[in-house]
Amino acid sequence: MKHILILLFLMVSISPISATPTPEINLTVSPNPIIIGDTFNYHIKLKAPESYSLVKIPTKKQLINTHSLEYRFQTVTKSIRENTRTIELNYSLQAFEPGEHAIPTQTIILKHKPTNRYVNIQLPTYPILVNTLKAEDDFSLQIAEKIYVETSLNWIPILIAILLSIGLIIVIIKGFSYWQTHRRKQEKPIIPEDPRTPLEKAVDALQENYSTIQTQDIRLYYVSYSEIIKTYLGSIFCFKCVEMTTTETLNACKDRLSPTSFQALKSLLENSDLIKFANLTSTEKNNEALLNNAIALLTEIYKNFQKEQEPLT
Repeated sequence: MKHILILLFLMVSISPISATPTPEINLTVSPNPIIIGDTFNYHIKLKAPESYSLVKIPTKKQLINTHSLEYRFQTVTKSIRENTRTIELNYSLQAFEPGEHAIPTQTIILKHKPTNRYVNIQLPTYPILVNTLKAEDDFSLQIAEKIYVETSLNWIPILIAILLSIGLIIVIIKGFSYWQTHRRKQEKPIIPEDPRTPLEKAVDALQENYSTIQTQDIRLYYVSYSEIIKTYLGSIFCFKCVEMTTTETLNACKDRLSPTSFQALKSLLENSDLIKFANLTSTEKNNEALLNNAIALLTEIYKNFQKEQEPLT
């Protein structure tokens, strides 16, 4: 362990304190020698008469002036024994580059309380030698809290390589995203548009529904019957009425239909409701008549709708 024992004649801001013993400074670095990556302690031990008080100690910025050393933490211990004040400053540092380094000159300020005078103690530069190799039996590893970059490198080609890598990654991501989107579009089944008119769709649906009347509950048959009619009306008059009640549907169509068509629609929907909700018995003849009347009404509504869409000449 390397020691530097300093017996200093103090530089006092006003005049020397002749009758007071001189403070004693002891500087220590341990462990010593230091291996690259080691955490080591820079220890300052100050002994002075009890009449002195500590005012200022070295700060982090004053202690480190190179990236080769890293400041970790510090501790301060104070004690008084036999009229002697002992102050121990312990700085934990870490070395990252081999070679000769130094802890720069430091200043500690004390105050002589009886005379109210300040004393500046100059600590000399402390040389530190950092070796590159550990002992064969030492497998310890120190991890730094910071990462230092060698600033003397030629950064232009490095930055160009980094930017090109980032650009290549972006292109790959964009290309993959485009490929995924294009593949989904290709895999998505194309549903051809139904070329049928709203009337043809409704008539086909009514007839298909009627073909199942013998194999399903009559009430379910008339539920589908009403929905087909309401869906047709919604497609013609551009409003949703599938979930509307019969009363709501009639109110929505009242101003859109002729009185004759309106009464015919009212009759169809109300008869359907009686069978669905009032369990009214419906004969085969009545079922067929309601089917034919519905097809006739929807056809008439569609013809009137087409006339209204024709441009005036």
